[in-house]
Amino acid sequence: MNILIIIAIIVSIFLLILLFIKRKTTRRKPVVAIKEEPSDKSVFKLKKTSGHPMKYYISLPEGWSPDKKWDVIILVEGRGCKWLKMGKAFARERKNLPFILVVPQAFSNTDIVKREKYFYSDDILEKYEKTGVMSPERLKFDEEGILALTSDIHKEYGGNERFFIAGHSGGGLIIWRLITRHPEKLQATAFGCGCFYNPKPVSDSAGKEDLPIMAFQGEDDKYIVTMNGQWARAKLFCKEYGMKNVDRKIVPGRGHEFFEAEIMEFFSRLIEN
Repeated sequence: MNILIIIAIIVSIFLLILLFIKRKTTRRKPVVAIKEEPSDKSVFKLKKTSGHPMKYYISLPEGWSPDKKWDVIILVEGRGCKWLKMGKAFARERKNLPFILVVPQAFSNTDIVKREKYFYSDDILEKYEKTGVMSPERLKFDEEGILALTSDIHKEYGGNERFFIAGHSGGGLIIWRLITRHPEKLQATAFGCGCFYNPKPVSDSAGKEDLPIMAFQGEDDKYIVTMNGQWARAKLFCKEYGMKNVDRKIVPGRGHEFFEAEIMEFFSRLIEN
């Protein structure tokens, strides 16, 4: 056998042995645990509601401390379930405003439950995969979950018991349910191209007559025809049940968006009054 071939074989075997030894001795990088209270309060942490399966992201405002009371904004995303995208958009507009931001992992906001978007057990995901976007099961889960998490935030973070809530697109559905069933729990509501459905029955609880309900709608929204039709039904519904503090603003040059700047300004004006 040619001596060069023999040398090449020996070198190849030697290199393979070295590669094997390197793989065996290479240590994996340790997983860094997330601190319970990160120093940067704008970071969103994933938490689970006590007494309910709902999970949610929470971001504390600058200067947060447990010895004060804080206003809470619940942010309900739409069909895309881009929880953190919505949360971070509102966090950028929060600036120095004293709002705790909360993004629940809802089910009533979407028609298709995409498992990669959620951090629930297989049992929970299987249950809500079988139900529709406005099914009683999904709406009940979100309604009870949001009420439970706001109770937790009141106890753990000093959040006010009455809260603000904003919804994007399909995230508007659960807001109408809360408006009609728990108006006494709400400080104000806002919609960024938010959807409407007829959420009967309507509670006799006081508070819905003067509850601020504000909708922002992009004029260039590709769903503008559908959104206009839904808003027309929403106005008739509000009139029927005596809700007087209802308004909508069409924004030129804007599409199907969160409207985070407009909603944060709207809510901040209300806490100043």
